[in-house]
Amino acid sequence: MFSINPDITISNNPQEMTYIGFVQPKTQSQTQPQNLNKTQDTLISSIMNDKNISKYNYVSKLIFDNETEMEQYYFNNPKKLIAGIIFNNDNLTSYTLRISGNLIPGISINSIEQDSSFIKHNATDYYNILAPIQMAVDNVILKRISNNQYLNVNTSINKLISPILEEDKFYPYYPLIVVFLINFIMMITIIYTIPLMVNEKENKLKEFIISSGVPPFLYWLSWIITNCFFLIINSILINSVITFLPSLLFSNDSAFYTWTHLSLSFTTLVIHSISLTNLSFLLAVVQDNLGTVTITSYTLLFLFSVIYTGFHFCSDFIQIIGSFLFSSVAIGKIYMKMLDVSKYTLPHEIKIFLEKDIIISLIGLVWCSLFYFGLAILFDFLFSKENQSIIPWKTHPQNKDQELSDSARTTAWAKDIEDYKGNEKVVVELDNLSKIYHYKKRQIPAVDHISLTGYKNEIIVIVGPNESGKTTLFNMLTGLINPTHGSIKYMGKKFIPQDIKARNCIDFCPPQSALIKSFTVMENIKFFSRFKPIEMERLNDILLAINLENDKNTSVKHLTSDQCQLLCIAIALSGNQPILVLDEPTKNVNKFNKKVIGRMISFFKKDKTVILISSDIKEAEFIADRTFFFSYGKIRCGGSNIFLKKHFNLDYELKVETNNQAYVNSMIQSIIPTSKYLPQYISSLQTSNDRSNLHTWLLPLNTTEKFDSLFKELNNLDTNNDVEKCYLKAPSLTDLYISLMNKEEDEKFIREELNEHHNENDIEVELCDSQTNSHQHFAININNINGNSDNENLIVKDYTTLPEPLPTHHSSAFAIIKQLIQLKYKIYFRKKSFIIYSFILPTVVSFMLFTFLRKTPYTKVVYPGTKVITPTTLPKNIHMNIDLNHSNMEILHRYSIQDNVRNNPVEWFNELNHQNLMHWNFMSSISGKFNNQSSLQEYKFDLYYNETMLHSLPYSINYITNLIAADRNETKNTTIEMNINPFPYIDINTTHMLLINTCFILNVVLILCSINKSDVVAQEREHMIINQLRISGIHRNLYWLSTMITDISLYMMSCFLIVLVGILCFYQPFFNIYAIIVLLIIIILK
Repeated sequence: MFSINPDITISNNPQEMTYIGFVQPKTQSQTQPQNLNKTQDTLISSIMNDKNISKYNYVSKLIFDNETEMEQYYFNNPKKLIAGIIFNNDNLTSYTLRISGNLIPGISINSIEQDSSFIKHNATDYYNILAPIQMAVDNVILKRISNNQYLNVNTSINKLISPILEEDKFYPYYPLIVVFLINFIMMITIIYTIPLMVNEKENKLKEFIISSGVPPFLYWLSWIITNCFFLIINSILINSVITFLPSLLFSNDSAFYTWTHLSLSFTTLVIHSISLTNLSFLLAVVQDNLGTVTITSYTLLFLFSVIYTGFHFCSDFIQIIGSFLFSSVAIGKIYMKMLDVSKYTLPHEIKIFLEKDIIISLIGLVWCSLFYFGLAILFDFLFSKENQSIIPWKTHPQNKDQELSDSARTTAWAKDIEDYKGNEKVVVELDNLSKIYHYKKRQIPAVDHISLTGYKNEIIVIVGPNESGKTTLFNMLTGLINPTHGSIKYMGKKFIPQDIKARNCIDFCPPQSALIKSFTVMENIKFFSRFKPIEMERLNDILLAINLENDKNTSVKHLTSDQCQLLCIAIALSGNQPILVLDEPTKNVNKFNKKVIGRMISFFKKDKTVILISSDIKEAEFIADRTFFFSYGKIRCGGSNIFLKKHFNLDYELKVETNNQAYVNSMIQSIIPTSKYLPQYISSLQTSNDRSNLHTWLLPLNTTEKFDSLFKELNNLDTNNDVEKCYLKAPSLTDLYISLMNKEEDEKFIREELNEHHNENDIEVELCDSQTNSHQHFAININNINGNSDNENLIVKDYTTLPEPLPTHHSSAFAIIKQLIQLKYKIYFRKKSFIIYSFILPTVVSFMLFTFLRKTPYTKVVYPGTKVITPTTLPKNIHMNIDLNHSNMEILHRYSIQDNVRNNPVEWFNELNHQNLMHWNFMSSISGKFNNQSSLQEYKFDLYYNETMLHSLPYSINYITNLIAADRNETKNTTIEMNINPFPYIDINTTHMLLINTCFILNVVLILCSINKSDVVAQEREHMIINQLRISGIHRNLYWLSTMITDISLYMMSCFLIVLVGILCFYQPFFNIYAIIVLLIIIILK
């Protein structure tokens, strides 16, 4: 009795008739046609009446003239024709059995290797169709060749150690899922490190570290080692999971948790870690904007996680090419091969390392590591700034320190620069320093032939407007870039940026706060102290001076911008190196902290040479020993404050409010004969004051000793009411600074910067108005120093009563939501990242996917081929067990096939573990008994087959058939041969896989769109915009409703854009109205 499985695929449904097709052999015997047809009809009827088929009432026969006709009928009625039988010769010893090709598990028809995926993948349907028909045909053949119509064969069929196999969890696409998860876990680490590296570049922390004396190679090497460390930790964790949880991740038959496989797995993951580290290095080099790095990071995560899925369905040649371009493809091939090789290798066998595919993939992994690193070095050389590249000789243009002729030197303003010879030691020497940039075949001098000498215990301030070359000079002084011409000497030695010792004699503070926001104050100090020594006692004094002593354990992100700048300056001052270079140390700092910084620099200048670069002229007057005015890369003038004021004849301005101008003028002339009266119309242009009683006199700088006598006389006139009020304005470098700027852009900048500070140097003698008893206030308008002012006055309205409030208008909820939605649209569409995420990325990705799918055939006709099933075609490495202890048939002792037969009791298999069973490749175990006492001449067999081995059941049934044939015809050498030739079938699995991957990719793209929109909401919450709207009378429910409507509408825009791209790509499913309706419903619900 056939007892493989009660749930047979052969239909027994009264509403569905199925057929078995027959093609009768083309006989060449002398038998009469009518007798031949009768014989063949009897043969077919015997097969249909066999007990293995006759129990199915709704299975009938179909006779075909030839195989082509049968095949055509199957294509038209694939569900009706369940099998076809073709007899290949007259003696019926060879026949072909045809069943649906879809029932064959997803490997070659000629394969007989073990694969546990057969358990879950159509193997049961394959056996349930094939086995009953094979046994029915074999029974009829045995009866004919033995001339015994009473011969009876009962075979009980069971699975070999089925309890172990029933627990198997290895699914067809499980290896792809494993590869995806491994790549995903490895990629998760680097997508967080890439933004950190780019953030250091954007916040100038990299420049600060390199300027501190760290070579660029060591800087990048530190990141490479850090990333490698975390990735190797991931590799250890992955291998640990594989070791301790094999039953959850891998099938028991994979032997994947053996030391051989674990060694290969760990080696693979380590090399993959190095390649991913180099890839992160490459991406960090080519990107400078933190806003776009997130897009590339998540795109990289998605690409490298799923890319092997696409390559898996390509040819071996394409996979090899992919292995040398993408490390994820190489690691996917290795793991897939490991899972495949583990099915037939011993746990201790080392030959897995000698597999061709594994060797090629390992070479591909190594090549990817070198390839990514080489690209990173190349792009670092091309895109990095000078002296920040790993390649140390990158200096463009190279500084040849060439001597220029005297005519090439800037001598036009030499008379305006003080010829200062200090008494202290020379510390800094700038000799004819120049920096020229090349832009569109033009040479733009950022710094033009600067020569300067700095002495010990001196503060030199270089002041100039924006884009005048100050930052370029700072970068050259700190070694970030090389000068085009000229040289820099520190302590008498030429400064070479690559010389670490030369860098160590410089302390500096960059214009942008170079602090690690996630570190505390003390952690930042310790971090930067690793590059240059810091005197902790000195630092504690500085922290006390700037009120940060109690904030050492406070995170920098919780400090104000002023405190961050003070901390940067404190770190620079605490180094106690002989040279201190500061670039805009007081920029964006309040007035109080500016004074604190100035006092600190003045106090700690002992034994130092301080070069301070600033755009604030007031800062120069406050702390500078010498000041140099910088304009368009040149030193316009320079020297001590006294020298500059005397050299440019700066005068005091005496302003007197009097109605007796002639008398006051004669009095001033008598005391200071060199004084000059400034005509009133010129004074009004400068002060924008239309008061007729305000008069101005210019007093030379060298007449200060006569000021006491002058003010005594003015006080006397005040007593006589001839003078109401008087002012004395000290000569300021501000006026000189303005007059020397020969470009309108410079003048505009200075007016804006200095407008609020213009009157700070006035020495005011304030007199009360006798009538109003109130102070007189006015503003000085410096619209045009050259006399082209429109003489516009500042209009001041003095309200005695509050103005009437404007009428309020209460908007409806609908109007508020509408305004909020419009506002959100403006915010979104002004973000480049939003445009890329929500529109550009979906368009590009969907276009590529739909174009690929349109050119990929939906169906593919597969011709599986023919498999010959006979005992002699059984491969040598496949073994069959004959249980002689439970058998009484003598033929079992004599009948053997090559060396494939083993003789063990069936209980022996229960003692085997699964690995040994897989190693021995046991196909089945058979025991048989023959009942001689029965008139029916009955054979009884117990068959245990290995369901993980394709064709194990057909081979075993054929072996039993040939065993009986040999027993019944001992004098004849008859071999019964069965050919399995499945019908051609249409393979849609590849199409399904492509569609699944397409849906996955599009879902990832849409998720990225949603993530990008969530950032805006998070920023609004962080900046308390919701609270501001609430204060303005907008309820939070209206805000959230407008947010939901905006986000949903934008999400649907992205979805409709994908649909539109599909239509424009002429992708066929988008031209089906029902598919469009279903898609729209899914989009709305999602």
